Amino acid sequence: MNETIDNDILIEKVNLLMTHPESMNPEELQQLMSNPRFVSLWQTALDAKRAIAEDREVRDVDEAYREFAARYDIPVHEDNDEHQKEPISSKLIPIYKYVVIAAACVAALLVFTFRHALFDSGVDGKGEDIAQKQAARELYVAEKTTNDILITAGKKTIDMASLAQNRHTAESLGITVQGDEIRCSSIDFDDYEISSNTIVLPQGKVAKIVLPDGSRVWLNARSSLIYPNKFLAGQPRKVKLNGEACFEVTHDNSRPFIVETEKVQTRVLGTTFNVRSYNEESPVVTLVSGSVQVSVSKGFGRKSLSAILKPGQQWLMSEGKWTTKDVDTNIFTCWRDELFYFDGQTLREIMVEIGRWYNMTVLLDNNVHINDRLHFNGERAWTVQELVEQMNMVCKTKIRIEGDSLKVY
Repeated sequence: MNETIDNDILIEKVNLLMTHPESMNPEELQQLMSNPRFVSLWQTALDAKRAIAEDREVRDVDEAYREFAARYDIPVHEDNDEHQKEPISSKLIPIYKYVVIAAACVAALLVFTFRHALFDSGVDGKGEDIAQKQAARELYVAEKTTNDILITAGKKTIDMASLAQNRHTAESLGITVQGDEIRCSSIDFDDYEISSNTIVLPQGKVAKIVLPDGSRVWLNARSSLIYPNKFLAGQPRKVKLNGEACFEVTHDNSRPFIVETEKVQTRVLGTTFNVRSYNEESPVVTLVSGSVQVSVSKGFGRKSLSAILKPGQQWLMSEGKWTTKDVDTNIFTCWRDELFYFDGQTLREIMVEIGRWYNMTVLLDNNVHINDRLHFNGERAWTVQELVEQMNMVCKTKIRIEGDSLKVY
């Protein structure tokens, strides 16, 4: 599917899939799910779908809708009656709001329900679709992936362990492995074409990378970084990130350093900052030192927004609006030292992070305490059994390992 397709058309597509899924064949469905903006659309409103499925208070739906509306310039009609005494949780969600939210969320369920809802009409005793009920309980879904760090240069892909043992291949690619550090050198041969290299990390690993200009990058699990094999004189140093990385950028006034993600762009001269931009989450940029300019990437929403951060500030989406706030940067960068550090995050957020690190599907059996805010720290080198044992000491609920899944009771 063409990624330049208008957002309004994408909304119409998800509405069609919601009301008449039988009209889409598997090939068309796969095309939709490969469109980044389509995926971003339903991911933004996914919390609203879960709120409805889990019977949480309506204010969670309203918050998710405000975020969705802000991103796609949809008018929001707020109820400003100060004398309104009826609690929001007892109000009926306006039908237009539910339709848009449900349309944005439905793609998350399509892969699962396409196999079950269309070809297996089984429903539970309450008349709810079993597949939808199952999908609503999934906080994080593990992916099938290799355990190796993969490096792609040109048309050649090789794992980090093999590259460390093959010096000739490493030198030809301008990449050397020293311990747990990947050093990327400029290729200066006259006949060597400037191209992009890609480093892809699996679950459970953090990589230290030194780029051709000397800038250092810590790449988190389930993340990838694309960079050129040479930064040209007088031109911006551009890299592309999917996932999370912490950057220490070598200062160069003549060549700004730009980190591009699907959702935001961060521009710097020389500084230390963290960018978190996983597909299933709203992006977050945290500045440790120096100064950065952050802007919404082209195609991610219709508004052109930007902000300049000072050290100790963070740029993120909150209650449907892009906002800047002061934070303890250690909380958002300690992962590069292979630590878990949660200070007031919800159990939901913590379980998603744990599921991503260990690549385990996280299932929700009881949502009573899922939004409890916790204070917890641990080591990423722990086995999942060790981490679950420690988590159960601070949670009001219980977490169990069931096969390749983590289940919250």
